[in-house]
Formats: sequence, C-alpha cells, structure tokens
Amino acid sequence: MLVSGYLLKESSYYRIAKTISDDELNHSIPLVLDYLAEGNANIVYKIVLFGLAAKCAIPPEVEGTVLRLSKQKNFVTSTQQRVLELRDTFSFIPKDYLVQQTLVRVDRNIVEAINQNLNLNERSGHRPRSRYGDLVNLEDNHGLLMTDMTATGTGTVLELKPKWLSQSPNAPVNAVRCRTCALRAQRQATKKGGQKTPEGNVYCPLALLSDDVDVRRFAAAAVLKTNRCDWISDGASQLANLFVTSGLLGLLRNHQIRLDAEGILELQSNKTDLSDFCIAMTLRDCTLFIRSRNGRFDSSCEMQLADLDLKAAHPDKVDKWIDTERSLINQGWYTNDETERQAETICVLSRN
Repeated sequence: MLVSGYLLKESSYYRIAKTISDDELNHSIPLVLDYLAEGNANIVYKIVLFGLAAKCAIPPEVEGTVLRLSKQKNFVTSTQQRVLELRDTFSFIPKDYLVQQTLVRVDRNIVEAINQNLNLNERSGHRPRSRYGDLVNLEDNHGLLMTDMTATGTGTVLELKPKWLSQSPNAPVNAVRCRTCALRAQRQATKKGGQKTPEGNVYCPLALLSDDVDVRRFAAAAVLKTNRCDWISDGASQLANLFVTSGLLGLLRNHQIRLDAEGILELQSNKTDLSDFCIAMTLRDCTLFIRSRNGRFDSSCEMQLADLDLKAAHPDKVDKWIDTERSLINQGWYTNDETERQAETICVLSRN
C-alpha cells in the first residue's frame, strides 16, 4: 500500500502533497507513504524519504516518524483539536512519557490518493476486512508526525494497552474479577464458535502493578508472548521490575482513580458532569510502547504513551458505557456467577 508524494517546509510547518509546482521542486523531498496500521479512528503510514544527497537533508523533525491521519467518522475530532487536547487536557502527564508529535499540513490531493489506494487494496484483499469502507477525512487538512515506535535493527518494541489499572467504582464489593477481566469473560462467552485467546497471552491489568512479583512476572510473560518476544532471556523478570520502577503505570493508575472516583452509574444518576470521567476512560484506552535498544528492559528503556484521543460524552457513547457496566453487574460477570459459569483463573482478584 504505497502512495508517493512530496514533503515541503513552509513557514513554521511541514506540508505533504501529491503534486507540486516547478517552483516548489527545488525545496521538496520525494517521499513514499507505506501503510503501517489502522484503528477505528486513525490510519498510520510509515514515511520513507528520499533525501537528494546534494540538495537536501532529511529534517530532524521528520526523520524516524510516522504519519497519522484521522478517518472520516462522526465521533473523531479534527487533528488540530486533538493536539490542543493533548497539550491542555493531559498536561498532568510529563512530556517524556508521551510519544512526540508534530502537526503537519496534508494537501487534499494526497488524501484523495490515499483513499483511492485504500479502495484498491480492499478489492485486492490487502486490507483488514474489519476496516473496509473507512476513508481518511478529506476535510481535515492536517495530520500528525509521530515518533515511529516500530522496532528497527537489534531493538525491541513492546506494545500493550494497560486498560483499567484499578477496579471500577461501580463493581460489587464481592467481585472476583476486575473491570477488564469481567469484560474479557463476557466477550469470550459470546464469541462465535467458542474461540479463545491463546493460552499465555492473557493477563489481568491489576497484575502489572501487583505487590506480588510472581503475579507481575506472569503478566510480563504474557505481554512478551503477545509481542512475540518471549524468546528474550530473563525478559519477564526484567519487565516485571520495570512496571513498578518506571513510575509511568503508577501515574496512570493514580489519575484513573482521581478522575473516576464514583463510576459512570453514580455520575449518571446524579446528573454529574462527565468531563473527568471521559479523561479517565481515555487513559484506560491509550497504548503504551516500551522500547529497548540494548535487549534489556531496564531504566534505559523508553516508555511512552500514544492514542490519548479524548473520549467525548456523546449520548450513544455514554449509553454504551452505562449498558456495559450494568450488564457486567446484573449478569454476574464481576462476581463470576454468570450463566454457564467458567471459573476465573486469570484475574488478580480471583486469587485473593
């Protein structure tokens, strides 16, 4: 999935275009956008630059970055708005803990070329079927240059979603599953054909910060296996130690608790403002990258967060949060009393 174009520096920002004028040719750098990944709201391209050795150098702000573009979805805010939200709403997270990003202008003609390319690859079967029909937003003339966290050379990169690092405030007091494990069990039971996640790939988010080193090591081993890095010697022990010594996961948990002390059911029944709750839900859906350049998971590792796209309190979204919480409670998923009960063996709460 390749799309060719040009990179230009204009004033205080960079611009990506499909075609340029003769006057612009001398201060442009040819590039290729190589499809890397996509989610429900964004699509990410790796930037392959062709620096013309005698005429231009690859800008440091661009080297080692990927381009993230917003999809055309009703719930997706503009790229500029996302930059402001990250700067203002999440100012409590130190910049060293955030994947660095730079706003870049993206011409409409490059977006049109990208969308044409996506349609072609759908027809040839070279795009995930679950993403069919999704296109990049033609009306959003900006994208984000973000640090490329894919592994290169001898480096190792782990990717995980920390999810709910503390229990839901609405959970029953006798819960034997945390919020994430309760939802996992519910979804597992409703999967077609009874498909199960491969053994050893599942862990409880509460385990990431457990006081029990063996519990943390079990979770670390699952993270490594999911990322196909379980071959690393002593990796699980190193990673289990890094979870608590880095400070990042502890920071995330503290802010999840601070921003959601009551839970969606209590907030909704009291008609309370949901602004803080939306920030908490964003922290529960972000992505954590752990990059090792020396083959070890120690203090030299980079640990950075991405996908901090602020959740909005749209009525449909709020209703979904409420329905999910009520179903986990009323159907016995928190307490492991669900119909056709399967004994919980993964959640930290079940071990207590």
